[in-house]
Amino acid sequence: MGKAKLFLYDFVTNKKIRKYIIAIVIFLVAALYYHKNNNEWMLGTAAMSNIGLSIAFLTTLYSIFSYSTIDRIKAYLMLPCKKSEVFFSFVFAQYFSLLLERMSFVIIVAAFFTKEPVLIVAYLLLSSLIAVVLDTVVLISLNKKRYFLAALSVVFIAALYVLLTYSQNSALNFTVLVVLLCISIFIVMTFESKHLAINRESKVKSNPFRRVNYFSTVMMREKIVLVNTASVFVIAGLFALISKETPFLLNLIWGVIAVNTPATTMFSGDKALMRQEKMLPRHSRLMNGVYGSFLAVYFMIANSYVVLLFVLLGQFNIFVLFTGIVLVVVETGIALLLERKYPIRSWQKKQEVWRNPRKYILPVIVFAITFVPYFWNSM
Repeated sequence: MGKAKLFLYDFVTNKKIRKYIIAIVIFLVAALYYHKNNNEWMLGTAAMSNIGLSIAFLTTLYSIFSYSTIDRIKAYLMLPCKKSEVFFSFVFAQYFSLLLERMSFVIIVAAFFTKEPVLIVAYLLLSSLIAVVLDTVVLISLNKKRYFLAALSVVFIAALYVLLTYSQNSALNFTVLVVLLCISIFIVMTFESKHLAINRESKVKSNPFRRVNYFSTVMMREKIVLVNTASVFVIAGLFALISKETPFLLNLIWGVIAVNTPATTMFSGDKALMRQEKMLPRHSRLMNGVYGSFLAVYFMIANSYVVLLFVLLGQFNIFVLFTGIVLVVVETGIALLLERKYPIRSWQKKQEVWRNPRKYILPVIVFAITFVPYFWNSM
């Protein structure tokens, strides 16, 4: 078991375990109380399974790409361990962290608010393990520039969405899940363990974004920012897809699209940038304009995407359009205010910045604002 913990302590500490156990107990009590008073509210099997799969695949992909730098894990890769031991330890650390920090809450929801809790929890545990292994395949494939295997991993995940959405045959579902897990493990084992590390070499080539906006350049060059942006767009699309079964999810799309943590913490996550900014004359006014324009463009694109989802779902009206326009202004202003006036300073790893509770302030405000069109559509 010692080698299985090779990467684990980078993700989990005793303090973190105690903190999450307390959070899980509080969430469990809250879910139990809500279920006792609202026992008619239920999520469908497809909706719950797909939500769990999305959380597992996208958040783990985000975690892996922010963690697996050559400087951070090269010491582990130099240890005299078999590649099977290294891969097992890496997947085990990611899976344990996923279960503790995210899937435990999803499992509680499945236990209280679905008609087949045992079946769905089994789906969640197995599909989330497949997601972690496929995330590892994506990481290694991109490091080795094996883009076909990365695309194949995404195809496997898409196949799982289709399976869990339309198949009512549990025996067939579990058979496919086990087969996909075996295939994913086999693909991982065809690589060397050294390919887990991301080598962040500077690629300063002709890039049109360099002349437009510094923060746009960072977004286009940093994989983790791109991965997070793609993740929130995919989750928003998934919520839209299953909103017919659970209409309340449609209202959450606006809040989901606002959770682009790397994009909204560009200064907090780059101590060197903050030091260099202080050397500029009138630095605050200059950088506020550059960063504010970047945020405005991002939120304009993001909210346009949400409006498009409403159009495709046949839920578009003038209030949706008005909400999208207002949110561009509100999100840009609040994100800029939080980052410039209340930056996150006390952190050791960049992941701590992205997991800071401050990231929930903007989505909560957005969620509150979007109740207006939600209630209008409900009338």
